[in-house]
Amino acid sequence: MNCAKCGRRLYVIFHYSLSFLLMATLLLGCSTLQLKPKADAAIVRPPDYEETANYYLFGLVGKPYFDVYEVCHGRPAEQIQSVYMVSDLAIAASTLFLYFPKTVRVWCKE
Repeated sequence: MNCAKCGRRLYVIFHYSLSFLLMATLLLGCSTLQLKPKADAAIVRPPDYEETANYYLFGLVGKPYFDVYEVCHGRPAEQIQSVYMVSDLAIAASTLFLYFPKTVRVWCKE
C-alpha cells in the first residue's frame, strides 16, 4: 500500500470531520430559555448564581437539580435562564455530542 495515499486519505477524513463539527456548532447556535414571574424587561445585572449543568448523549440524558431556595438564601428568584453558550456548544462538538454542557443562571430578588 502506498503511504502517500494513506496520508492523503487521513487528511481528507480529518478535514471533513473538522468541517462537520464546525458546521454543527454554528448551526446549533445559542439557545436561551428564560423564566420570569412577570413579563417585564430582562435583567441586565450579572447573575447571582451561575453553574454548568451536565448532560450526555446530545443532551438527552442528565437531570441536574438546582435548589433556588438554597441558591438565593431564602429569597425568591427574579429570573432563571438555561443557556447553550458558544463555549458549551464547542465542548459538545469536540466530544461528538456525547457530553453536552448547559449553563444555568439565577437572579435573586434584592
